[in-house]
Amino acid sequence: MMSTTSFPCPICRMTTSPVQLAESRAKWAEQFPTNSLIQDLIQLKERSSEPLYCKPCQTKGNLNNPASYWCKTMNENFCNICKLELHDIIHTECDILDVTGNHSKRLNRETSAPRCYQHGEKMVRYCEDHQRLCCNECVIEDHRSCGKVPKMKEYCHKVKAGSQLEDMQAALKKGNDRLNS
Repeated sequence: MMSTTSFPCPICRMTTSPVQLAESRAKWAEQFPTNSLIQDLIQLKERSSEPLYCKPCQTKGNLNNPASYWCKTMNENFCNICKLELHDIIHTECDILDVTGNHSKRLNRETSAPRCYQHGEKMVRYCEDHQRLCCNECVIEDHRSCGKVPKMKEYCHKVKAGSQLEDMQAALKKGNDRLNS
């Protein structure tokens, strides 16, 4: 049984009923972008309660062959054999998850890039001007005039090389100081 007690709003101090309060909270939550990673995990959790069988094996008549992998792109399950003989030939760079025990373990490390909240694409570039990750669509739409927007791998290599150079300079300076003293 719901109480008819009213609550004052902390911002505008207006009195609000519990029904109005619930409605305003729902509207407030709708303003945030949908997180595709969370949705994928929820979908995978819902699927984990049902038995997972290999889809290609089921079409061949073997209805109870357990699945070991789930392809996010195709939204289908695969056993070890079908993954190697069918899936890996067609999809060389897609999100495939090991569903045998560790649901969050990604097999292809390159596909573990975070997703763009605007476009749902993988964020594979880094804008040095804005110091943020972005997808290819963001580069076209928002970062066209930016000076440097390299791929993340290139940027990481550049940063690593830069820190190694600084380490080498510090070591050379230290050695030079010792020689001079």
